[in-house]
Amino acid sequence: MARVTPAIVAVIRRKLRGMLIAMTSKIKVSKLSGQVLHRRSGTLSASIHDQPVTVTTDMISGVVSVGPEAPYGKTHEFGLTVQRSASERVSKLGNRFTVRAHSATYPTRSFMRSTLNEYRAPFVQMVRDATHEAVR
Repeated sequence: MARVTPAIVAVIRRKLRGMLIAMTSKIKVSKLSGQVLHRRSGTLSASIHDQPVTVTTDMISGVVSVGPEAPYGKTHEFGLTVQRSASERVSKLGNRFTVRAHSATYPTRSFMRSTLNEYRAPFVQMVRDATHEAVR
């Protein structure tokens, strides 16, 4: 970011922070409240957090993430197919039985990436506006 002035960085950082807060809110209020997934316990929604904006010599970045208290968030976001091979089991009563081979498919229900895609154009416009605002 050699040609980017500190004024531009400050404006982009401030506006990006606002966008991260808006994205986090949209995920919680819309995506996890019926638009993509329906709220059950609220654990997934409570685990969504935005991180502070970071600035390095060549990048300004912001993150919205799912915390470790909801590891199933990744399954909803990307989908998953689980394959189970046949196996022998023993019941609580001591009876042996065979569990057939089977699979379970969880479809993709993107709540994070879809929100990012919705904010892509506003983000590009925000960078343009921030640059113009800082140059004035």
